[in-house]
Amino acid sequence: TAMQIICEGNFPSKIYISGGIGDEHLENAMKGIGLLPKEKSVTFLKNSALMGAMLIGNHEKYKNMATELYNNAELVTLTEREDFSKLLIKNMSL
Repeated sequence: TAMQIICEGNFPSKIYISGGIGDEHLENAMKGIGLLPKEKSVTFLKNSALMGAMLIGNHEKYKNMATELYNNAELVTLTEREDFSKLLIKNMSL
């Protein structure tokens, strides 16, 4: 569901998930309800914020990479999308 909306059918070749939902034990559940495509492999980074903050704070290279990523990122709030609830319900019943 989320991937359908965010990627509009053009799924990335690699998917990385971090933060509170970055636990590999949740992969089957997320695929089961359509948050992730079933046919793609996913790499879970767990809570990577601390390591990222340390790298950015100590290495100019990583600070520049983070700045570039930030400047090119687009915030997508799924719950504000009209089609999200419909797609979620549809995918949960597959």
